[in-house]
Amino acid sequence: MNTLRPRYGQHDAIAARNLSERVNPNFVRASVVLTAALIAFDIVAAKVTGFEIIISDRWEPIAINLICVVILFALSKMERYAALSETARLRRWTIALSGIAAMRIFLAASMVFQSLSVAHNAPLIDEALIGVDRRIGFHWEYLAAWYARHDHIKFFSNCLYVLWGPQVVVTVIVLSMKNRIRELTEFVFLFVVIASISIAISAFIPAANPFFHYRMVDLYGSTPWSQFYPLRDGTLRSVDLGLNQGLVSFPSMHAAAAVLFVYAVRHVKYFFTVSVVVNVLMTFAALYGGAHYLIDLFAG
Repeated sequence: MNTLRPRYGQHDAIAARNLSERVNPNFVRASVVLTAALIAFDIVAAKVTGFEIIISDRWEPIAINLICVVILFALSKMERYAALSETARLRRWTIALSGIAAMRIFLAASMVFQSLSVAHNAPLIDEALIGVDRRIGFHWEYLAAWYARHDHIKFFSNCLYVLWGPQVVVTVIVLSMKNRIRELTEFVFLFVVIASISIAISAFIPAANPFFHYRMVDLYGSTPWSQFYPLRDGTLRSVDLGLNQGLVSFPSMHAAAAVLFVYAVRHVKYFFTVSVVVNVLMTFAALYGGAHYLIDLFAG
């Protein structure tokens, strides 16, 4: 006798029947096309400019991710596991893992695009950004001095700053579990568009960052941005996908993503409020932890 009592059985059955009505195929197609186009651009541009793309072990989590998608999808289609599928909501987990895989693939491609953009070596605009900051009354060096006097706040701020990555995953999972498939496909599409545009802008009007500008760190030392100047001066001609560094200062992708994270969960009760608080704090933390000028955040 089957003792499983699926809590979400009826809801998932309705969701499965109406899934195609809620999914916006235009978002899905556009995300796939844009990601494929970016990968093609990366390959061609790397070959033309003499860059080596080192895949490293980056493919392994993506491969495992896709294998899990196939397994869960197969289980959800087997009649003998129907009760388990409804109880564990395997269809929703399949969608969630598919979304995460799509984001992993895009982020890998965006890392190559970012390195190629930095290597374009356009004139830096740090002085102009500092001028705008000062005209609105903000002095980054004062903020740095304040952080230097408050180590505990600096630690908390750095913890907030790194929430960018986990939020990508959490947002995909939450939207999938709440059966917000339309919002999920829109989120992935907007993320691809925003990140691509931000990196493209940085190729033509780049900034280093305040730590570099005020010589608070060695330009070629061991820092979270150690690839920036080697890429600009041509001494680094490879992109290792296993070494992820955020090299785009202007515009701030953290700020852009923070708005997108909140927008994506706007219809998810309670989680929306949490997202607003977390992302406001993360955006402020990006000023120091992400080495951004204030205008970077507004531009993002």
